Amino acid sequence: MSASALRALVVIPLVVLAACSPKLPSGPELGPKRELVSDSDPDRVRVTMVKNEAAPLTVDWNFEHRKSLESRMRRGTIVVSFTAKKLAVLPECNAPGKYAFVGSSPGRGYAAAHTAAELEANFPFSAASLRGRLANEGALVADLRPVGTSNLDQPKVLRTDLQGAACTEATHYVVEVLHGGFVFGSSSAVEAAAKAGFMGMGASAATQSSASHVEQEGVLAECDKADASATTPPGKCAGILRIRMLPLEAVSERLETPSCGEGLRWNGVACASEARVAKAAPAPAAPTRAEVPTQAASADKPDGFACDGKDLADCWQQCKAGNADSCAMTGTFFQLGAGGAKRDMKTASSLYEVACKAGSRKGCTFLGAFYIDEKRYPDAVAASRKACDAGEPGGCTNLGFMLYNGLGVAKDRPKAYELYTRACKRREWASCNNAGVMVTFATGGVTADPPAGCRMFAQACEATNKEIGCANLALCIENGIGHPRDANKALELYVDSCNRRSAFACVWGGLLFESRGRDKATVGKALAAYEAACDFPDPGYCVSTSEIMTALPGSYDLDMIDRRACDGGDQRGLACYNAALVYERGLGGIAKDIGKANALLKKACKQYDTKKACRPAGVLPN
Repeated sequence: MSASALRALVVIPLVVLAACSPKLPSGPELGPKRELVSDSDPDRVRVTMVKNEAAPLTVDWNFEHRKSLESRMRRGTIVVSFTAKKLAVLPECNAPGKYAFVGSSPGRGYAAAHTAAELEANFPFSAASLRGRLANEGALVADLRPVGTSNLDQPKVLRTDLQGAACTEATHYVVEVLHGGFVFGSSSAVEAAAKAGFMGMGASAATQSSASHVEQEGVLAECDKADASATTPPGKCAGILRIRMLPLEAVSERLETPSCGEGLRWNGVACASEARVAKAAPAPAAPTRAEVPTQAASADKPDGFACDGKDLADCWQQCKAGNADSCAMTGTFFQLGAGGAKRDMKTASSLYEVACKAGSRKGCTFLGAFYIDEKRYPDAVAASRKACDAGEPGGCTNLGFMLYNGLGVAKDRPKAYELYTRACKRREWASCNNAGVMVTFATGGVTADPPAGCRMFAQACEATNKEIGCANLALCIENGIGHPRDANKALELYVDSCNRRSAFACVWGGLLFESRGRDKATVGKALAAYEAACDFPDPGYCVSTSEIMTALPGSYDLDMIDRRACDGGDQRGLACYNAALVYERGLGGIAKDIGKANALLKKACKQYDTKKACRPAGVLPN
């Protein structure tokens, strides 16, 4: 889970699901430095954009340019040349990958420009041509009606992946496209167009009205039909509102709080002038639950700014000013007792409730995760479903967890798989692993498709899910599923994941060590892995005998299946059990030690409930 955002995701690394606790940002440097584009050129576009990630609106582009972008998206990965002053799509530069649409419930957002700085930040590529309109009309507003996103299925695009002569100019690739309808113009014209249903009470093409000077696309009634389960956008509300780009070679990490430039801050939808938003009173050193606001502004028209989650005082100020996302982030300080706040779960939940009620997807996700920790599962289901339907992949992951386990809702593993797949398409890599597990091992009635599962593990591993995704990918490579069989590469991945405290990787990697050599040095490496995992704080994850035999038929003999299958207990118990067998059998020249074997079997049985370890050492034949 990214440390840059509290997204209390729950993951199933193989069959058993577990929740991971929320985390706050650990400091000012979170990954690569996001450096603002230089201010030295007065004609530059000053931006919501940063060098390593950019998310410009496209509502100010002309209709032909937006349609050209849609056409290129249908052919595959969009590669662009992007600088501070120019964005050029490179239609003849090709890269692997395709986009998959994930719907959301009907949404709304407003991006406004009241000042030249806001104009340049929110509508950068047309700022020069719009300055006259801004001066004449006083403000320009985009009324956005998002219906879902199309997301690239590649964790990253490398320069070596590119094909075509035009690729010499390539700098970035598009990872996400926000779809929907919009109207863009003066405040009064936008309001009138919205009342008319955008396109003149139902016209179907994008237009620009010379009389009202409004750009618009989509039919409002169609946008209001947006469906979280949709796999295609509504036919008359499918325009492109915003694109999100990453530089070549970079892995996508969701940018929670874009940088806006001097004098501007992100409000959750767009950049706004600090001078225009009333600031709340300074935050007390340790705010109390009695001071929590009873409501925040609606998420589509936020007041205050979206804090970055690093400073309690700033988050508290912006929450008091009415920003729902900042209320959600303030709650994380109280839940964790961090940043000068005293740990206070009631205050945390109150802040999450305020944020969620105001429409903050982040607030609903945090609230759902909080309720999971508190075992208030029906409430967790409601909050997570609201977040998921609004397009927040973390909410889908948590809702999938509860459906998988029947917590607060009837158990429905096929539906859980659907939600994990939806979140995976939104580049939530933990859910790629979860969906991969279910389709690899035919869990919960899902039709087995191990190669498809292994592709999902590869996505998770290549992105950020190193501990779990890479351990599962190692299993695929060890057995030649969807990848060339390569024991050395599999062992490399197992060892790395074991070092990241994956008990599953320690056990399966240890058994691969044993299969490669019965000498003392090799078996000693396996034993060290087992003994380390036996004391890990986290239970890890397990597969059963039947799941191994279904997904990996003929790969292992009965003894090796027994040593890989939990069939009760957890992975730490299986690690203790395997270490006990090494001492009990004297494998690889390791001296037999019935005392150590008995101690490990007892620990596996009593501490981790591993039933097959509930016996004295030396009773079964070697």
